[in-house]
Amino acid sequence: MGEYIDSCIAYNFELLYNSIYFVDKSNIIRELNKLLQTPKNCICITKPRRFGKTSIAALVIAYYSKSRKDKFKKIFDKLNISKHENADHLEENFEVSKISGNEIIHFRRENLTYEETQGKYYTIYIDFSENIKRYEDNGLKTYLLSIEKKIINELKSISTDFKNIIDEYSKNGSYFLNEYIKYLYIKTGEKFIFVIDEWDYMFNHKLFTVNERNYYLTYLKDLLKNKPYVAFAYMTGILPTAKGNSKSDLNFFNEFSMLEDDKYYKYFGFTEKEVKDLCKKKINSLKYKDIEEWYDGYISNNGEKIFNSWSIISAFENNKIRNYWKETGPIREVKKYINFNIHGVKDDFLRLVAGDKIKIKLRGYSAENKQSESENNNNNNNNNNRTEEVMKNEMYSSMVVYGFLTYNSKKNEIYIPNKELFEKFIIVLEETKDTQIYNNLKEISQEILDATLNKNNKEICNLLKKIPMEEVPKKFYYNPITLGFIVKYAYFDAKIKYNIEQEKEVGEDVVDFIFYPKDILNGIVIILELKIGKSAKDAIKQIYERQYYNGLREKGYKGKVLLVGININKKSKKYTYIIEEYNEIKNNKKRNNNINSDNNNIMIKRRKRKQN
Repeated sequence: MGEYIDSCIAYNFELLYNSIYFVDKSNIIRELNKLLQTPKNCICITKPRRFGKTSIAALVIAYYSKSRKDKFKKIFDKLNISKHENADHLEENFEVSKISGNEIIHFRRENLTYEETQGKYYTIYIDFSENIKRYEDNGLKTYLLSIEKKIINELKSISTDFKNIIDEYSKNGSYFLNEYIKYLYIKTGEKFIFVIDEWDYMFNHKLFTVNERNYYLTYLKDLLKNKPYVAFAYMTGILPTAKGNSKSDLNFFNEFSMLEDDKYYKYFGFTEKEVKDLCKKKINSLKYKDIEEWYDGYISNNGEKIFNSWSIISAFENNKIRNYWKETGPIREVKKYINFNIHGVKDDFLRLVAGDKIKIKLRGYSAENKQSESENNNNNNNNNNRTEEVMKNEMYSSMVVYGFLTYNSKKNEIYIPNKELFEKFIIVLEETKDTQIYNNLKEISQEILDATLNKNNKEICNLLKKIPMEEVPKKFYYNPITLGFIVKYAYFDAKIKYNIEQEKEVGEDVVDFIFYPKDILNGIVIILELKIGKSAKDAIKQIYERQYYNGLREKGYKGKVLLVGININKKSKKYTYIIEEYNEIKNNKKRNNNINSDNNNIMIKRRKRKQN
């Protein structure tokens, strides 16, 4: 094994396999095997940092590499990829298309099997973040040439035949890797699997010039596009190569990103089941419920929960729930938008940290955007030809790509995925120039929560007047959805001690929430109903009618239950507030009396029937 050919990073997979935190992701091979039989054999899977991209790269190299085939077979023989009984729909027939002349011929065949593919290829691994900064002064071409020379030397060391073929071709004066590999293929029929990691590193770190980065895109195209020596190419990074129907040099890649991936999503990060299985191992005292609160929140296209694997493993290793998110750079770029409230971003951020979801159909963010930004900066172009809506869409798309927001593609909603990321947003808000609104909101919300727990109706009404209503569009002030935002603003700081859920769908003139205390033994449950143009008594009455308090004891909540009714008068714009403690014994007696009364009425009716 070398640095590039059948790379030694495969041993990282062996280390991972022997770890107590190992999760079997080997079924991704079933999907990758399909690429061996189709002309569309180049995929680019992009995820945020710490979602296991390099671990999958190590798995791919360990599985397909001819070097150490027998050694790694002993591992894969124990994993899902080797077990036919675990194969689901991936094992079914699938359709392949080939172009013959002007005709497209369709045919079907079985998936390639474990025995047909394990240890059958030479792999070429390139990590484009490795040593790249050393070459910043010498230029990109010098960097790429240094990689090519090392790969060619490693190819020569594979066998005498390879060495002779390469030496023979070098007499032509060629120095390009793609030409050497093509000649090897012509002479031997040998195909290679390319694994490219951190493909976008130079874009994210703004290395080299714009023209050099454009050259790099062409370089990848010349190396991989429609090349007979490519068995398949697996490329990964954070940024997608392009958006939609782009004319990018890399548009031959099938793209799977945080914005759109219904095929490979379960192999990056951990699924809900995988996290629960790790908890069942009883590695330490951590409970799934605590892990879910801190690290859950990402969702796939089909709605399945996805967790950041780095944070999960870090929590298990340290036996401690806390913030393990290391990446902060991209989110800090948003500070300039907040500082000047560009595109109304400050308003949106307050909504996000209050737990709201923002409706927006994202169009994507890719390396193309990075290139455009650099070109605009070089030309002192202030993006006058782009609308605010486009720029705002790009900003939120980038935050999803980098993992700071999650995107529900079915509902076209963005939101902060979990408590870990929530803390990052708070840091950004605290570091912005204008923190007055945020600080006021935090202070007021603390006072409102205290007043609620103390059942101080008058104080709450006074405090509600201080909520920064400049953050709420005037025309939507009496909209139930907007009033739901106001409740979340008012109880913004309660998120520290409570899990706040909007319990029902928003009605025409009612919004309702349940505040579940994190201290389930001693904490006070708050059931809140907000009405428009009615009365606080009506709100309390509806809580009783819908019996939102049912099931709290079964869930383990032992403390008091406060019922909160709020009404806002449309004309006077004044709030009325009623808080009362739910009396479970009294309510049960009343309910039993009602049941007895109903039973008595039924008995009386039956007697009358008999008499008649």
